[in-house]
Amino acid sequence: MKTEDVEEPDDGRRTRVSRREWFLLAVCMMLCAALLILVYYIAVSSVGPCPDGSYVPVVNDLRAHPTSEGYEIRVEGVSMVVPLSHYKVDVLKDGASWTGFPEELMDTTANLTYSRGPAGEWLNFTDSDHDYGLDYPDRFTLENLESGSEYELVLRWAESNERIADVTVSAP
Repeated sequence: MKTEDVEEPDDGRRTRVSRREWFLLAVCMMLCAALLILVYYIAVSSVGPCPDGSYVPVVNDLRAHPTSEGYEIRVEGVSMVVPLSHYKVDVLKDGASWTGFPEELMDTTANLTYSRGPAGEWLNFTDSDHDYGLDYPDRFTLENLESGSEYELVLRWAESNERIADVTVSAP
């Protein structure tokens, strides 16, 4: 049986891709893959591993600033923003944790008030940008502090209870 050659229509369309075009397509795909790997590496390298193998944000700085009522503790930098529910906050007075702490931060409200200090101290949290994630310019306030006592605010990763940031202040 004899096969006949079928002529392609001459309407300006090409039916074949040249080797050079295949090469350029392959190079573009490899560059895209390399770029995705680089972005992933940068994202993952900015966080530190937890004991359970998960990754937690690095809280670069908590800074305490005295106020007329106590201290304002500002979050100055976080490697990545994650929902508040991934954090717990603990307050220690002279080395002893407040009753009921550590307390989980919640995603449901931008302002939280805790009044569980043994001597009537107050801990407040303000999600300043209302994004339900811990980042700059969020802040904690410790107020109505007992004179002569030392207070430590500890930020913990909720899943592992690992301490990831802390700041210590002394009441005048």
